[in-house]
Amino acid sequence: MAVLKLKVPLSRDVVIPSHSANLLLDCADGNAALLYIYILAHSGELDIPAAEKRLKMSAEEMTRVLSSLEARGLIGKTEGIKVPERSDAIPEYSSTDVAEHLGSDKDFKYLVNFCEESFGKLLSTVDLQVLLGIYSWLGLPVDVICLLVKSCIDDMKKRYGPGRVPTMRTVEKRAKAWVRAGVLTLGRAEEYLKEQEKLGREKTRFAELLRISGRALSPTEEKYISEWITLGLSDELIEAAYDKTVVNTGSLKWSYMHRILVSWSAIGAKTLADVENGDKKQGKAAEPQGADESAAMKLRELNRKKRQGSAV
Repeated sequence: MAVLKLKVPLSRDVVIPSHSANLLLDCADGNAALLYIYILAHSGELDIPAAEKRLKMSAEEMTRVLSSLEARGLIGKTEGIKVPERSDAIPEYSSTDVAEHLGSDKDFKYLVNFCEESFGKLLSTVDLQVLLGIYSWLGLPVDVICLLVKSCIDDMKKRYGPGRVPTMRTVEKRAKAWVRAGVLTLGRAEEYLKEQEKLGREKTRFAELLRISGRALSPTEEKYISEWITLGLSDELIEAAYDKTVVNTGSLKWSYMHRILVSWSAIGAKTLADVENGDKKQGKAAEPQGADESAAMKLRELNRKKRQGSAV
């Protein structure tokens, strides 16, 4: 996966110089202005898959716009960064490997200091070996790893309260997940964490609708809820499906409720009224078949009586 590092005038705030603004206005291209603002907001980094999702713009259109921006001097020559596609099976690094990196790689040394300060303890030899695998094998930038470590610590604090810190294996597991999800730059990592935070709030809301409290959701429950969130169904329908499930099965049967919600989503239902209208349409569609069957039975009975009369 390629991430483009673009040369643009950087600032803490997103400020478009007057000259650049005039160039954007002259090209009269809304996508060019939108993409330029996006690039400025992400410190010159353009993670194309992330930008596609955020801007609702195709990769082909971005390529065209980038060429236009470059031709007008709004951005410098693009420089592609290739993140190596490697197996999740990180090789085992030795203590000698760790010592060599600590002695010659200032970025890795900074990363070690950051982790020890964040965890509030010295890293063990095994911790250092795992951290080196994340840094060297997975190829994540230092600033992304630092943000990843902080997110792991924050999640542990939310779940168990202050005083507990994640293991380095937990950090490694999340690092692999980020690489698989294409979270490879600081800008994309910040966006990804916001998306996950929003998803977490949605899961909490669903848990409340399902009367779940006092415990964490299981992985299977989280999977079901994540799928229901993507369906975009209203709270009214979630509660109705929950009620129907409990009444018909005696408890919350996840697979049963899932079938209900998927069927409602398939007919485009957004409210309970939509579901009721859909049921009525299905009932009306079934009526002619019932009427035909009844008429056929009457005709068969009439023919039977005629045959009996002829026999007599």
